[in-house]
Amino acid sequence: MGLLREDHERQGYLTLDDVLVVIARLRLESSEEVAVRKSLSEAGIEVQEPDLENVTGPVALSGKSSGQRIPYPEQLELVRLVQAGLRAQVQLENETVGLGAGVEEIILRGRAARNRLIEANLGLVGFVTKMFRGTQTLDSDDLFNEGVIGLHRAVEGSNP
Repeated sequence: MGLLREDHERQGYLTLDDVLVVIARLRLESSEEVAVRKSLSEAGIEVQEPDLENVTGPVALSGKSSGQRIPYPEQLELVRLVQAGLRAQVQLENETVGLGAGVEEIILRGRAARNRLIEANLGLVGFVTKMFRGTQTLDSDDLFNEGVIGLHRAVEGSNP
């Protein structure tokens, strides 16, 4: 966090690239990354998102298909809905006694929340793909696809 504050003071701004580089250098876990971004937000330090309008390939597709940035409290609520949907799905598959009629509704809400989180973060996957293009043995399309798979796993495995 100190490195990012120093960068912000020196440059007058922070880009998502600045944040990702520090997070990668410090080898932070995803929960720690969320805490860093929340701390920056609470300190009034805005992180400039990448402009994906002039990018080609899968990165461009991801930037155009991704939704607006989701505020942190809404992200937490979406994660709770995803988790509730996954639990309801397991209960339905196990045919747990006493399931209410609303179980299907919980599952549908969970799936909708999962899709919203994934769509909102496709731009980040595209940005990271662009950042690592040429440094990996995978081509950009494969790297993007692996990022999307990781995004799916992250959304389904996240805990609020």
